[in-house]
Amino acid sequence: MFGEILCRPSFGKSFVEAGDHFNPSEKKVMDLKKQDKIRHTIHTDGSVVLSRKNRSGEDPVPAEFLTFLAHDIKRNPQNVKAVDPGLPDRIRNLTAGVAVDMESPLPTVSG
Repeated sequence: MFGEILCRPSFGKSFVEAGDHFNPSEKKVMDLKKQDKIRHTIHTDGSVVLSRKNRSGEDPVPAEFLTFLAHDIKRNPQNVKAVDPGLPDRIRNLTAGVAVDMESPLPTVSG
């Protein structure tokens, strides 16, 4: 995700608690809670990457997608469109009689 990490995080710690290390706007941007763990990584080009350790059991993809979506809606509100009221009925008709087992693995596709 961050490319090759060529240096270890400084101060000999992998993660530090967010606590009072960040100002309110930084905490908001990174969605930090007081007990969250933050890692800072220094690359050989001098750049520093801050990353929040995932909260236990938290999948980062939905949160990242929702953040992207929120920013896109703010930047491009003209692109927000209402859903066609007939769409749910069309979906129900297309999927009628289809059995789904949410516990079984998805089939693999070779190609």
